[in-house]
Amino acid sequence: MGELLYKNNNIISNKHTFVITEKRYLIAYNSLKENNNKFSTELANEILSGKFGFMCQYDRKTNADTVWSVIYDIKNKKIYRVEGNPSRKQFKEDSRLKFL
Repeated sequence: MGELLYKNNNIISNKHTFVITEKRYLIAYNSLKENNNKFSTELANEILSGKFGFMCQYDRKTNADTVWSVIYDIKNKKIYRVEGNPSRKQFKEDSRLKFL
């Protein structure tokens, strides 16, 4: 699984998880940069769906998969969620939470 990483004597992760997290961050960062930092829900959907690289696309043979993903559109006060992997399912507006 990989060498464990510690913070304040508590296990926080392992190197494999850290590498995957860093990879996801860089994919999201570079995707926004390539799109002139113009955020849109469509771009977020494309990022999470794997258009720009690995985000949620696990090898299903390992019995690992994304349970849910969320896009928060604060400017328009909307939330979109997908139950399951966004590369195979569509985001839908979630109206259960009301913005103030």
